[in-house]
Order: sequence, then structure tokens, then C-alpha cells
Amino acid sequence: MDILVQKFKIKHNGKIYKKDDVIKGISDVEGKKLADASNGTLKIISGTSDESKEDTQLPDVDPKKTMGNKK
Repeated sequence: MDILVQKFKIKHNGKIYKKDDVIKGISDVEGKKLADASNGTLKIISGTSDESKEDTQLPDVDPKKTMGNKK
């Protein structure tokens, strides 16, 4: 889950995030707790839950097959 910092500065896991920074890689449970307790300072960015990451993974591609045999 990714969270957008909308106001002020936030310190999380020893790193300081300022306004418009994105905190990435937070678990869904922890992200919801942080956003609920932030009084509007943090916003969950939609479409970034742990489940959606699996759906957006691109398949493996063989470059030789896709580009042809041009020399």
C-alpha cells in the first residue's frame, strides 16, 4: 500500500517524508491505521493495495521473438 503525505512532515521508520511525498511498501493494516490516526495528513492512494500488485505484473518476454531477426 502507498500513502500520500498531504500536509506537514511525517517520520516513519526513521525516514522523514514531507508534503507530497509517497510512503511506499506499507502493509494494508498498518496503512489504514496510520491514515485513520493522521487527521487528514495522510491519504491512502487508491489501487496500491498488496493484492493489486500481483495483478499488474507483466509477463516475461523473450526479446528475440518480439523483435524479429533483423540484422
